[in-house]
Amino acid sequence: MSKAKEGEGKFPKNSKPLVAVIGIVCILAIAFAVYWFAIKDSSKEEEPTTENTGAIGYESDIVLEDAKDLNDKIKDMIKQVEEGQMSLELKTQANSSNGKDFVCYLANSKKNTYETYLVITLDDTNEEIYRSGLIPIGGRIEKFTSKKELETGRHMATLTYYQVESDQKTVHANVAVEFTLEVK
Repeated sequence: MSKAKEGEGKFPKNSKPLVAVIGIVCILAIAFAVYWFAIKDSSKEEEPTTENTGAIGYESDIVLEDAKDLNDKIKDMIKQVEEGQMSLELKTQANSSNGKDFVCYLANSKKNTYETYLVITLDDTNEEIYRSGLIPIGGRIEKFTSKKELETGRHMATLTYYQVESDQKTVHANVAVEFTLEVK
């Protein structure tokens, strides 16, 4: 056997501070690792709930009608939606050379189930400048005369379609769209 040389395998005499620093670094590394895993577990994403999504949950004590009644109500709602739909068929600009007589395309689509009438109002004054008579389903207006003579230029207006019940008095639904009147 060979004898170890003196000092071999042992720390130098002045290495105590070095050992202390290495020990402190190891303790800090372990503490950091424990802290890191503790934070990582606590920051896991929560499952969506009413508290963190803002959604309104269902009431817990709900009484539902029987399936047949519920199905009938759903069918009625679908029918009401279908009847309330309005297909618009138009060009969103009407043109005039004299400020009174306008060329346009405003139709009551064949897809609709009600007769309609139209009202045009100027956006800046809210003044009504045109009101049509009843337009049958599939009918259209290709020209109209304004109640007010408009100056040369562009005038922004609102065109409102009114669907009318069969009594020709009761408004079933209405839809308003932007409309431009161009006078050259």
